[in-house]
Amino acid sequence: MKTSLYIFTLLFFGFANAQEQNKISKFSADLKFQMVTGIGDKFYKDSFKTSPGIVIGFQYKVSQKFGILFDIRNNFLSIKNPEVYGNFTKINMLNYNFGGFYYKNLNEKLTLTAKVLIGGIQISGKVAGNDSKYSQDGTTYGLGSDLVYHIDKKGTINIIGGVDYQYLNTKIDISNAYYERYYSNSSVLSPNLGLRFNF
Repeated sequence: MKTSLYIFTLLFFGFANAQEQNKISKFSADLKFQMVTGIGDKFYKDSFKTSPGIVIGFQYKVSQKFGILFDIRNNFLSIKNPEVYGNFTKINMLNYNFGGFYYKNLNEKLTLTAKVLIGGIQISGKVAGNDSKYSQDGTTYGLGSDLVYHIDKKGTINIIGGVDYQYLNTKIDISNAYYERYYSNSSVLSPNLGLRFNF
């Protein structure tokens, strides 16, 4: 009897906790503008100017503190040094990320979010002067933080701004070990600002 009562108690509190989580769980979607700039001593910083991009992101809160996310980032790159990266036109960087986040309500108006990301990346463009295409792809790892400002009491629309750090690990086939490290690894910072829609 005691065992049955114990199991019932556990199930009851587990169900009650799940119901409470369902009440606070919700989806949100972001539309943000970002600027991407290279840092460190690898190819990205030497090759590209600080370049604009668009971010579309989706989040789902699974508890009072944690959630999961997915985002797509499209950056319109501008080459700073063709001697380093090559003479390309219409060069673009597409990046998609999966991850998780932790969030903390600072007060009624502000929420601070910390996130961890892993994803894929593709840099593509056309060779200047002909129709040849170029692409370079790989994996990204990142950390980021956002500050969310709640505009209205209903919480339908928020202003969101933050900064992300990403480490790029791209594929390149070259026999020189120094150049392989130089062209296959880079780090970028991406400050961003936009709107979050909650539903």
